[in-house]
Amino acid sequence: MDTLQKNAPELGRLLRRTDAARYVTDTYGIPCSPKTLAKIACVGSEGPPFRLANRTPLYPISGLALQLLLLRASESMGNHDSNVVGAGRVG
Repeated sequence: MDTLQKNAPELGRLLRRTDAARYVTDTYGIPCSPKTLAKIACVGSEGPPFRLANRTPLYPISGLALQLLLLRASESMGNHDSNVVGAGRVG
């Protein structure tokens, strides 16, 4: 069983903003704070996708992982200052 299949149930899990920031830091070693995610959500659509449950933003783990893969791919191609376009708010 490959890693993607093994982690499939977890990838669909939704995290609150504080937990999403902690997940990014702990899993990928990239510093991230809840305030950063809030700022990105307010000023543009270049951040990870999220949905609102009433007024609470919820981030799917799969969206956080995809956003980081896109960022790394962009940086590896020499686009250090370019924006990675994400899906923004969902639903």
